[in-house]
Amino acid sequence: PAERTDEDLEIIYEELLKIKACPTCPIRERPAGVLVFESHPKAGTVLFNQGDEGKSWFIILKGSVNVVIYGKGIVCSLHEGDDFGKLALVNDAPRAATIIMRENNCHFLRVDKDDFNNIIRDVEANTVRLKEHGQDVLLLQKIPTDGRGADGTHSHYKYMVMAGTPQKMLEHLLETRIDQRNDDATDTFLEDFLLTHVIFMPSHQLCPELMKQYPFRYSNYICFF
Repeated sequence: PAERTDEDLEIIYEELLKIKACPTCPIRERPAGVLVFESHPKAGTVLFNQGDEGKSWFIILKGSVNVVIYGKGIVCSLHEGDDFGKLALVNDAPRAATIIMRENNCHFLRVDKDDFNNIIRDVEANTVRLKEHGQDVLLLQKIPTDGRGADGTHSHYKYMVMAGTPQKMLEHLLETRIDQRNDDATDTFLEDFLLTHVIFMPSHQLCPELMKQYPFRYSNYICFF
């Protein structure tokens, strides 16, 4: 990783965007710079055991694995694009399950613990939290849009939605996106919202929320039934 050029990092980052586990990588350079390729040729190989110290986070590039828990056996299988191993790193706890190769020739991307913790700290440092009544209602990720200057810092940023309440995400979308041209192919918030809002804000809830944002007088309109 230390020998990768800026061009190498850009190529790796573009490939990461295609992986289900990395639709929005937290810090553009860091994951691409610290990812290590790891492969296991034989099915049945144990990657780590339940109770082991958590040392890495893994993303499946090719193949599949079984997740095994003592006393329960195989509880699920993970496939290409899935990730695992974050829980032990985030909680600084032992592995909660055993991971076994489900097939031959499995390929992984690995981020080791120190690098993972550095990424998490960077994410937190670049996260903007909007609170109401003491609760987070919108999380925005601050992302540089230009190269580093002579002093090693960035001067231009954009903000991408990471999470939020349905109402606050809709409000942010209407305030910042509808009337602006956005050519950034990596920012799919508008498209994601339009495709998935029926899950967390069905149409019968969306319409009243839109009316709050764009109030009008009923007396000015004639309704036909």
